[in-house]
Amino acid sequence: MKSVGADPEAPNMQKAREWVISKGGIEASQTMTKFKLAIFWTLPMDTDLVHSFDD
Repeated sequence: MKSVGADPEAPNMQKAREWVISKGGIEASQTMTKFKLAIFWTLPMDTDLVHSFDD
């Protein structure tokens, strides 16, 4: 939603953020999700979270 211009401080975005965090955040997401976030410049490619599947 943020990538299409939604205000990150809007109530619906805050609720979405809280839900993601309650489910374990990006650390608990699948590798493809991390890759897509990196592709859309939401998560740096060099972060350990993207490369965590190598462990």
